[in-house]
Amino acid sequence: VTVTAGARLGSKPAVSIDPGDPALVPPGFLRVENDAVTGRKGTHGTLFARWPPGTGTIVISGSKPLGSSPSQEYLAIGNPSLFTAALFQYDLRRDGVRMTEPATTGTLPAGARVIYTHRSPQSLAAYLRNQNRWSVNERAENLYRLLGVARTGRGSPQAAQAAIAAYLARAHLPADRVQVDGSGLSVLDEMSAGQIRSEERRVGKECRSR
Repeated sequence: VTVTAGARLGSKPAVSIDPGDPALVPPGFLRVENDAVTGRKGTHGTLFARWPPGTGTIVISGSKPLGSSPSQEYLAIGNPSLFTAALFQYDLRRDGVRMTEPATTGTLPAGARVIYTHRSPQSLAAYLRNQNRWSVNERAENLYRLLGVARTGRGSPQAAQAAIAAYLARAHLPADRVQVDGSGLSVLDEMSAGQIRSEERRVGKECRSR
């Protein structure tokens, strides 16, 4: 998100969004709420850009001094699941698929069935060794889901969270922390990297002992 000061004192700054690839922004998904003002030249800027969790709205507030250089902010997507669904729907429309309802998220519909699965040839222990050498967000997410597989046989975020909750109980740690993904990119994550790493190591040891 790029914010440029307005042409005169008190006017609203200009806001533009650059996703890197215009095709990655579903039309109509994003809304900008620009509550910022152009401040007096030479003053200290108080510009603040945020994307509230669970929304499709980017909120700009504060002051951007007159004549100052444009400000650039990188924001985490407020609702990643809905964003992905909207982007998928947008691509389907471009391929001629007719849609009758807007993109939504929720529980798996009744009657849904698995049409394809893929089993990774790597064990959880091998994933852990690779992830500890360097940080790869996709691998971290897979490792998080494998916690659920190791505990319940299901690689869903819910199963992974249940595994984390069980660990917190065994370790006598507060259960008020939430980990919703493995990469740590979600704005809803409330668990430290150290906490989830401890659980990954424990499960990795279990896999090696088997």
